Amino acid sequence: MQDKDIKFMEKSLPFWKDLSDEERGTIKNSLIKKTYAKNTILAHSGDDCTGFLMVKSGQLRIYSHSDDGKQITLYRLLDMDSCIFSASCMLRNINFEINIDVEKESSILIIPADIFNDISNRNLAVKSFMLDLVSSRFSDVMWIFEQYVFTNMASRLSGVLLDQASLSGSHTLSLTHDIIARELGTAREVITRLLKQFQADGLVSISRNRIEITDINGLRKIFKEQ
Repeated sequence: MQDKDIKFMEKSLPFWKDLSDEERGTIKNSLIKKTYAKNTILAHSGDDCTGFLMVKSGQLRIYSHSDDGKQITLYRLLDMDSCIFSASCMLRNINFEINIDVEKESSILIIPADIFNDISNRNLAVKSFMLDLVSSRFSDVMWIFEQYVFTNMASRLSGVLLDQASLSGSHTLSLTHDIIARELGTAREVITRLLKQFQADGLVSISRNRIEITDINGLRKIFKEQ
């Protein structure tokens, strides 16, 4: 393990200072470091437990899908984010299968599930961190499902466009209608119809594989109305 990996964990894991020398040594000796290319499927429902995952750099999409192939994005992981559901096998009484796609080339550190589970069972600071992270991620997921059930599609679409603008730092988005439909768990035709309406209203300009936001305040208004 490189010194920069240790410094990363010291900075990103609040429990690191509460670990014993033995526990730190166990993590250092078992740590897995990988770099994943864009569009790699990092984890899929039904796969073996991946482990406790930490993002050094990059962007991952965490999503669920139905038996008929529909997808809905639950949340994203950015630099210094962690994912506990990739180690869901160590969460008692929780059956929560997720899929993880790599949206940007990502450098990942993984603590194997059995190692993380053993340390969390012996160290209260690690256990507390794990429970707080589970609570936070479930809050993210519940918010998404509330949006799915109670919010109209125009508001949800405006939310996706605003999120993508924030992630990319640009009002010009490299997005297809299929990608947005997958994000929202709906049909492509629904997205195409709404985007045409947004364009007619002067909110966006649509071209092949690209959406230009022309009235971001208008999108914000639609998002806030619901």
